[in-house]
Amino acid sequence: MTVISKVLVGLVALAHIYFLAGGVIWSLLISAQDWQRNVALYFLICVLAAGLYGALILPTTLYVQAIPAALAIVSMFAFRKAA
Repeated sequence: MTVISKVLVGLVALAHIYFLAGGVIWSLLISAQDWQRNVALYFLICVLAAGLYGALILPTTLYVQAIPAALAIVSMFAFRKAA
């Protein structure tokens, strides 16, 4: 891998981390519970999709990113409060 490719991959990963961190922080700042859950779910689905796509290239991404996101999505539905 060339130096430019390594830098580009690093920048994409950094942008990905900031995007996800922004989503988590945003979902925590929302006062309406329905919207809070929807925003958190959207960003968890983004993490899951990125993890599944990344697993095609680097299989450990599945364990680090996709499986925890899938468990978080399942737990959101399993432990949600009845309105």
